[in-house]
Amino acid sequence: MEFFSFDSWFTVSVDVRNGKIQQYYCNINEPAKIEGNTVSFVDLDLDLIQRNGEWMVVDEDEFERNSVKFSYPDPLIQRAKLELASLQARIHNKEFPFEGSLERFIDRIPTNDTSWTSIRPVASIQFLPTEHIQPSA
Repeated sequence: MEFFSFDSWFTVSVDVRNGKIQQYYCNINEPAKIEGNTVSFVDLDLDLIQRNGEWMVVDEDEFERNSVKFSYPDPLIQRAKLELASLQARIHNKEFPFEGSLERFIDRIPTNDTSWTSIRPVASIQFLPTEHIQPSA
């Protein structure tokens, strides 16, 4: 299950097994956009994940490499770091969507019952590579 924000700089994906969230995977990204039935966003490489109850930042090395390779503007680099810190605070303070909002949808996730296979997705997801970021002038 995945949450996309159209005004915040993160997404939240949860891995649900046996009716419980087993893992969180959060991307730091520019706010998502929707065109027709396609959701897209620019992934800024920094990720915050939770496994076995422990939160950790991953892909900092990828963020550093790509910020040089694609000439991320300094304000974008600072914004990504600020948004990561803001997301960590959100988690610590149990703010949306870490206050139980996602758990309310768990019972709507199809089980191993194959009768759900006729459900059609309402949107497709497009991850834009970081080269879509405009270099600073």
